[in-house]
Amino acid sequence: MQVIDDMFTFFVILIVVTLSFAGAFFMLRSPSSDGGDATIVDVFYDTYLMLLGEISPPDSYLGDWIRILFVLYTIVNLIVMLNLLIAVITDTFDKIQDGADQARAKELLNLVVRYQKLTNDRGND
Repeated sequence: MQVIDDMFTFFVILIVVTLSFAGAFFMLRSPSSDGGDATIVDVFYDTYLMLLGEISPPDSYLGDWIRILFVLYTIVNLIVMLNLLIAVITDTFDKIQDGADQARAKELLNLVVRYQKLTNDRGND
């Protein structure tokens, strides 16, 4: 359950970053080739595909700024977000491991106390 709580924060950050880049792509996008304007949903879908590994931006993305933004987006999402995800999961694992060590020590202490009570009761007989 701890992992899910920590992952929620990661997913919120991922969604905010993806939506931010989608907004930037939307502003820099050229009109679509069929004459209609692309909606923000179309651009968000394209941005989501880039997040999943789509190598090149769609043909409707033209210009140097869009290429710079595309490179920046792939660097942020592939490198920074994956490192953030690894850090979150590692931190959660460490927290859970510390709790397990404490529980193990508590159980060992309870075992020693029961053993002492048992030996004291036998010594009194």
